[in-house]
Amino acid sequence: MATQSINFITWNVNGLKEKKEYKFQELQNADVVFLQETHIGEGDRHIIEDLKKEWEVFYTKYTSSSKGTAILVKKRLDFECISDEKDNCGAYVVLKCKLEGQLYTMVSVYNHHTDVKTLDKLSRYLQSMTTGLLVIGGDFNTVLNPFIDKDNSKKVTDRPIHRKLRCCLKKFIKSLQLVDVWRRKNPIKQDYTFHSQVVSRLDYFFVPEECMWRVRSCEIRDSEMRDHRSLSLEINNVPTMLFQKVPQIHEWWNLKKDLLTDEMGSSLGEESSHAVSEVDIVSAVHSLQVSDTPRPDGIPVSFYKDNIQDLIPYIKMLYDRIHRGAFNCSETHFNETVKSPHDENQHFFNADYLIIATILARRLDDFLESKQRIPKVSASVMITSKTLCTQIHLSCIKDEIEEQKRTNPNLYQDFLIVKNLLRDAADVDNESVDVSDERDKLLDQGCPLTSVLITLALKCFASKLAGHLKIKNDIQVFRESVIVCIQPEDLEDVMTAVKSRDNEVYDTVELFRGNVNDEQLKCLENESENEAETETNVNNTEEEAQEKYLKMGRGNRVCEESDLLSIISEEEDISMESNGRQIMYAVVTLQDSDEVMVAPSSWLSADKKQCFWPPFKSTEKFMEAVQKKCKPETGGKPWEKLNISFHREHGTFEKAIEGQKGIKEQKER
Repeated sequence: MATQSINFITWNVNGLKEKKEYKFQELQNADVVFLQETHIGEGDRHIIEDLKKEWEVFYTKYTSSSKGTAILVKKRLDFECISDEKDNCGAYVVLKCKLEGQLYTMVSVYNHHTDVKTLDKLSRYLQSMTTGLLVIGGDFNTVLNPFIDKDNSKKVTDRPIHRKLRCCLKKFIKSLQLVDVWRRKNPIKQDYTFHSQVVSRLDYFFVPEECMWRVRSCEIRDSEMRDHRSLSLEINNVPTMLFQKVPQIHEWWNLKKDLLTDEMGSSLGEESSHAVSEVDIVSAVHSLQVSDTPRPDGIPVSFYKDNIQDLIPYIKMLYDRIHRGAFNCSETHFNETVKSPHDENQHFFNADYLIIATILARRLDDFLESKQRIPKVSASVMITSKTLCTQIHLSCIKDEIEEQKRTNPNLYQDFLIVKNLLRDAADVDNESVDVSDERDKLLDQGCPLTSVLITLALKCFASKLAGHLKIKNDIQVFRESVIVCIQPEDLEDVMTAVKSRDNEVYDTVELFRGNVNDEQLKCLENESENEAETETNVNNTEEEAQEKYLKMGRGNRVCEESDLLSIISEEEDISMESNGRQIMYAVVTLQDSDEVMVAPSSWLSADKKQCFWPPFKSTEKFMEAVQKKCKPETGGKPWEKLNISFHREHGTFEKAIEGQKGIKEQKER
């Protein structure tokens, strides 16, 4: 019986020669592994031989010590290699195979930070040679969203080479209609795969939009090693359909003939001034996924790729008819879908529909493109949609459409075609809604227009919000999210306005509170802390305390830990709750980081399994909050709760610190 799921891992191992046994062990639970920076040369045959004991190995050999890629497939799997392609410079391995009865095209990529040509070359190859499910994984050496895909608290600038690599990666994604799987699954989360000088997310898994229904999970894995963390991907291996008939060209013409003429007598060969170009058509066709995806008319994408020259006149005529309003996509069932039996949110469209939708989606995407820079002073807020698969009322983008009518008439016509292409939502209660209102349109996962229309709606919402509040702003547009850069003093007004107006529709996250006196204050809601940075802050606080100790005339010796703590907390203030119970201090271990910490007992949950935790990056500010037993909230908003292991409570801060020290020593022993 075929395996129901396939477990992938992609990992930049920074050389297979060092810590080889540990790295081999980390791969044991995977079925397929994509490796980068293997550093395998002509003299490293012994490493490959060790791998071949458990894996089918496909790898590059290259003289540079900073490159090398590989794909490993577990030998216990039902595996058949169809072909493999290896880059001469060690940048990628492409493996076409049959795995557990299903066709796959697997790609392991290492895009070196000086390389701006590999992805374009790889894209052209994959557009024509992909078969089955396309899975791409690797280290791409750039972030897709510099606001949330790297830790900006270190004031690291977005260098020109990174911006150039980002442009290459975005072009690569667009050319194959790919999805950044981890980000799709975690739209507002901040987590990173690279933990060195700059903490960032450089490692990705990509699959085509139409195949996102196959993804069960995608996680950034923990690792004891510095440098890169690995990324896991679980793929549903259940086939979509068993057989699909490929028609002859004359059969296809008979099937589509009703779409080629209308009651006005238009026929194939007539062309308007707003005709779509052959370049756009060919590019759209090449970007489509070739797999066993079912289509309402039963015609696979491969038919369009194989017969593209013959089909260009048909696509041109069809586009023209939709543009002129002579073709109703709903009445003719042109936008009909097949629903995935494994994911009710996923819809599959006919290939000719996808071609036109892809052309329009790219035009709108080009229109939405922004410079995507990180302002030095502004506070930043990210706004995303709570759900990808939803319905949209086109009135939310009406102002933007009307603006284009005056300044960009061709783009305005594209908006009208989009309106025709989208499926209608179910009828609403006519008694509660004005009959003059237009029906909502469905945004289906699998349609190329969905993500770009969501992004457009987010941009329009952010623009209206800023205009309503009359604040200075800069809106940065990314896929399925926008970043609103504002003055720090306007931050609270923006957050309050967003949450009060569309809390059910949008997720809103503070990213930065702006620069105050050249010190960047990171947002209070940021979910991820860099461990190395925390250690640096602790060391800095100790150095400051020691300097203060010397200034106070207490001697020239290096101060002990107890002396430092007495400086931080000169006096203990035993507070009482309203019911008269003494507020004590608890010693706890944070489960995520295994750090032993002191916190006021009032911050703990009733079962003492969770604890409110301040978002402050400054150790000094954190210690002040603990000592003063501050209320666990900022601006009326409760702090994040962390999972803890409770040890004991003490009546004073000083005794709690002594208890903390004892538990640390016990842990070390």
